[in-house]
Amino acid sequence: MPAKLPEPRHQCDANGMLLYIHGFGSSAYSYKAQALIKRGRQRGIPVVCPNLPDAPQLAVQTLCDWVEHTQPDILVGSSLGGYYARYLADRYERPAVLINPALRPFDRLREAIGQATHYFDQTLFEWTKAHCDALIDFDVTQDDQTRLWLLTQRGDEVLDAQQAIDLLPDARHTIEPGGDHSFVGFDRYLDQILNFNPGA
Repeated sequence: MPAKLPEPRHQCDANGMLLYIHGFGSSAYSYKAQALIKRGRQRGIPVVCPNLPDAPQLAVQTLCDWVEHTQPDILVGSSLGGYYARYLADRYERPAVLINPALRPFDRLREAIGQATHYFDQTLFEWTKAHCDALIDFDVTQDDQTRLWLLTQRGDEVLDAQQAIDLLPDARHTIEPGGDHSFVGFDRYLDQILNFNPGA
């Protein structure tokens, strides 16, 4: 069963479900999560957005519980959530949308070792070298990238967009100039994300 954490969610009897995976220090109350929930509600598509533990192994176990329990049709991940989404897409053979993904977070997040901050409520949490090392366990290099859609902006001030482009040569690409790590203009893609079907 999924971890018992407070998370906003929308349920309905319509076919299809989307699982949104937030990034490092973020939460289910992020702008992108809430935008997908709102648009999903308008269209009768359930969207679930679990609040994840900070520790990578616990976060992935929570996500695996959610996938096995809810059987989502689409995975969506932002930043570190994009890294987790790629792992889940490979493990469970699901399509996934990766938004400005951190595909080598075990390198990038070494800069965050120490006291990090949750964006939603400004509480502090400890991020350690062991956490960075644990991320390596979920690295995927031989996946079917045709089930992935990379949404990235070259103006990302946190991550190098070119790295994701290079690591996902066979994914569907939407590459925009400018923008930032939050992905400026995300609302433009809500319906396309909710409709994502790489086999169509």
